[in-house]
Amino acid sequence: KNIAIKPQNLTCISSDREGHRHKDQALVGGLQEGDQVRSLVDHASIHLVKGDVGTVIGPSNSNRDDNARRVLVDFGPGKGQINMVAKVHVEHIPPLGDDFHNFQKGDRVCLL
Repeated sequence: KNIAIKPQNLTCISSDREGHRHKDQALVGGLQEGDQVRSLVDHASIHLVKGDVGTVIGPSNSNRDDNARRVLVDFGPGKGQINMVAKVHVEHIPPLGDDFHNFQKGDRVCLL
């Protein structure tokens, strides 16, 4: 059986001699372990709703056909972990960093 692989579909991930992934290496969609993401979908079985924030744990541990497009996300107590399709089910929440004055028209803000 011949399989054609297009270069744009390849993702290279290096590992140590034991085959462990390095934490700082990008996952699908450019996400990394520890990144904060926002759910773009509802998932009733774990009470997940659009807008819930979770933490990327690592690559998907699913056996689904689209596993290569997924990352494992922890949405915390009461919701747990779920494999989500990057850029479809979740979006990356960039860290605020030192320069977080990127407000746009329509942004909601809170005075603390």
